[in-house]
Amino acid sequence: MVEINQNAFTPQSTPLHYEVEEQSLVPKTTNDEECEDALYIGPSFVAVIDGATSKTERRWDGQTGGRIAALTLKEAFDHIPPDATAREAIDILTTAIKELYEHYQVLDIMRDDPVQRATACVVVVSFFRKEVWFVGDCQCLLNQKLLLNKKKIDTITANARSMFLETEIAKGKAVEELRQNDTGRAFILPLLERQMLFQNNPAAGQYWFSIIDGFAVSDEGIYVQSLPTDIQTIVLASDGYPYLKETLEASEACLQEVLDDDPLLFQKHKATKGVSKGNISFDDRAYIKLNILPLPASSASHQSTAIVEPGKSTSISQGVEITASGCLSSVRDYDTMAPQLDIDELDWHKIVTTPHVQHGLRNRAAEARRQAIAGEFEEGGFVIE
Repeated sequence: MVEINQNAFTPQSTPLHYEVEEQSLVPKTTNDEECEDALYIGPSFVAVIDGATSKTERRWDGQTGGRIAALTLKEAFDHIPPDATAREAIDILTTAIKELYEHYQVLDIMRDDPVQRATACVVVVSFFRKEVWFVGDCQCLLNQKLLLNKKKIDTITANARSMFLETEIAKGKAVEELRQNDTGRAFILPLLERQMLFQNNPAAGQYWFSIIDGFAVSDEGIYVQSLPTDIQTIVLASDGYPYLKETLEASEACLQEVLDDDPLLFQKHKATKGVSKGNISFDDRAYIKLNILPLPASSASHQSTAIVEPGKSTSISQGVEITASGCLSSVRDYDTMAPQLDIDELDWHKIVTTPHVQHGLRNRAAEARRQAIAGEFEEGGFVIE
């Protein structure tokens, strides 16, 4: 793994608290059901998932490879232990895609033909480990410091498309005509298909790149960045934003400027695709901004928890307190909550004094989460993992 360490992780570290200041998920087509990006917001992790645009006609029950990959990974995050390392988490996500192939009985086909795979990039914040993890070309701002994980091969193909489109313009074609029939995209499509031979394959040489595709991601393909000790804000986004800014409004404004000036994205901001006729952007886009909260005084005696008041949703932006591990609140809540969950005092004590839920209690925790979200408890707070 590529690791940039700015602080030392210890198992006794208190996980960070956070709130969501703003978030957005916008499909390039205006149809939410076609969006290949996804957001995961949980107590232990927040992630942007960028499903890769499919290069084939293969569909998974009507969904593109990018769409099914994003949805599969979003669900898989619920199964990652709060204290997981980047290596462990990426392996769990990879296994989720592999199991998708097994479900559709296409594992051998996917192994032999990488262009058919359902693939996605991710950028993840681990609040327990105080790290940001990258696989692929998502982006991040840490206290306004931009982190990019660009692929060298994308720069090459974007420049090749740009050059081809410039020749089309020189021959008299109009931008609007090329938006309807992007001959530049068609020109580089063979390269886009061939580049799949490089994915997750360090032995392939200088153009290899990492992506989550159901097959092993090498250590070199996982970029780990420790959070600064003075971290206050974190912004995660997919590459649907050409210029990532510290507010959603500013990021959207920069995107709109690019789309107005260069809708084919071959001059001002070179990309492997432009804005197709009828679409509102060149790519789906996901954005989420987090504010890191001061640790409460009680954090020294209890590892962090996530409290959901009855009848309220788990959207952090609506005031739910998220603190990043554990399953239930505190020992004093035992008499109120434990009987409803069929959890004895010993198990309760284990839950509130360890960094994460014991493996044998996960099913009960999941049911507790469902009940809390549904507002099924009449009084008292409830804590979810």
